[in-house]
Amino acid sequence: LQSLVATVLLPRVFAASCAALPEVDVEGAVDPSRVRWYGDSQGGILGITVAALSPDLERAVLGVGGISY
Repeated sequence: LQSLVATVLLPRVFAASCAALPEVDVEGAVDPSRVRWYGDSQGGILGITVAALSPDLERAVLGVGGISY
């Protein structure tokens, strides 16, 4: 449960403290107002829960959820 809470809150922390760093935002590539999830394999499994819990997530692409399980 703690890892899901951390994953859901990570975009807010990133937007508040990391997005403006020149090392991170190269040529305006980072837009913290547009939060997405792309997950294959384990990311596809976790993405279902993260997409359901995150109020900030706009879209999610889930592919091949745990194909080798």
